[in-house]
Amino acid sequence: MSKIKTLSVEDLKSLVLEERARIRKSTKSDDGYSKGAQKVDAKDFAKSLSNKIDYVKKLKLEEKRLMRKLKASKRAKQAIRKSIIKEL
Repeated sequence: MSKIKTLSVEDLKSLVLEERARIRKSTKSDDGYSKGAQKVDAKDFAKSLSNKIDYVKKLKLEEKRLMRKLKASKRAKQAIRKSIIKEL
């Protein structure tokens, strides 16, 4: 025999409401925001965003510089290979 207890509609409704209240209480702080959420002003967010965009631009310029250096080193390597082959 199974020991399954059937719930009435009222019991189920009260159980759901209790769980909802418990979850809301555990996830919300006193000021209505979630406990883990940070409060950030819009101007601070915009400044942070612009800083990130500037950093990406700076990285792109650095990448171009490094690619030029890589091409130069590849050309030098190729020239050395050719000279070695000629000497053999």
